[in-house]
Amino acid sequence: MKALRLALAIVMLSGCAGTAWPKTAGETTCTEWTSQMTADQRSALGAAMLLALRANDGGTVRPRDDVMKAFTTAISDVCKATPAAKISAVGATIYGYSKGLQP
Repeated sequence: MKALRLALAIVMLSGCAGTAWPKTAGETTCTEWTSQMTADQRSALGAAMLLALRANDGGTVRPRDDVMKAFTTAISDVCKATPAAKISAVGATIYGYSKGLQP
């Protein structure tokens, strides 16, 4: 839960210049992720969540771009099956079950 709060705090403070998604991961549903967000917004939110989750686990090295992309793609895949889910919960679950994402 601490990791999730940290991820949400970082996402609230980050964004893409001029095109930032106006909601936190905890406020964003999978329906919004798949149908309203741009690819850049999904990438930025996914990256911010993954970086926060890794930092909470002691990670100090930024993951490779392909790892970040895989995390964002995994969120998209889960969201297709669970449109009402919150992105924060989806991201935290994927992170928790995937050893390749953790530092």
